[in-house]
Amino acid sequence: MALLAACRAAPSGGPAITKSAEPGAPPAPSAAPTVPPLSAGARTEDERNTIAVFRDAAASTVFVTQTRVVVDYWAGVAQEVPAGSGSGFVWDEQGHVITNFHVVENARSLTVTFQDQQTFDAELVGVEPRKDVAVLRVKAPVALLKPVRAAKGAPGSDSRCR
Repeated sequence: MALLAACRAAPSGGPAITKSAEPGAPPAPSAAPTVPPLSAGARTEDERNTIAVFRDAAASTVFVTQTRVVVDYWAGVAQEVPAGSGSGFVWDEQGHVITNFHVVENARSLTVTFQDQQTFDAELVGVEPRKDVAVLRVKAPVALLKPVRAAKGAPGSDSRCR
């Protein structure tokens, strides 16, 4: 009883004493100290790197849309309608764009939309269905053709489509 009364009367700021579940058992662990949150403008190195990669690649990213012909046999009309879309990126200043094969598969026509919302017709140059890769060529102003930069030392970083 005297020990229990002494525990309750322990001075504040001193070590916290907790009652054990069993006599002779070690005291229960106390909570870990809290770490103050980062300020609103603080970023970790990984976050800063991710933001830098996005900013660097954003101007090279495009939106690819394909169209197909849909026939309404009852009305006797055929219409070209959007049938699929996906992203891609500018590979070089000759207008080559890399996208996925499934985006362009069975397309009647293709368009590429740039970051500033300008849209241009594109032609299919080649595909590799097993790798889900397709290459398009778009005739757009050179000012819009901002090739994505490959990492230094990355395979293929020294070569471009010719």
